[in-house]
Amino acid sequence: MPSWLNYTSAISSIVGLVVSLFVLYEAKQIRQSFMRRARLPEIATDMGKVSSSLLKSLKDWPKEQRLGIAQIHIAVGLLRNAAKKVPDSDQKRINQAIAKLCKRKFFRMEPVNDATVDEAWAFYYELSSVNTFLEQLVKDAKWD
Repeated sequence: MPSWLNYTSAISSIVGLVVSLFVLYEAKQIRQSFMRRARLPEIATDMGKVSSSLLKSLKDWPKEQRLGIAQIHIAVGLLRNAAKKVPDSDQKRINQAIAKLCKRKFFRMEPVNDATVDEAWAFYYELSSVNTFLEQLVKDAKWD
């Protein structure tokens, strides 16, 4: 077999590998874009409902404290789900919000189980901020 044929096949293999890696990268980007467009609007809507429910609980916090804490737990779950669907550059903002809504237990971050009315208001402010952030991401995704 001629040596030039061996060189051509080696170069073709390398080019094929590069093309395969590029296609894999593009497929991942398309999947993330689809997840952002398909699921992020639902998550943003759910976050709005959670925020408004928490606000109702805040109006009569001593009686509605357990319901409010449950809403914070739901919000943390939604934010953890949303963190997987946003671009890497925006994950930092969501992770900061999760950190504010959680307390560190050993090596894990767990949602709060008790809060004063002032802490609950701080949680509500954080949820409102993140909800606005998610809504803007949804609007931006329409232009992608």
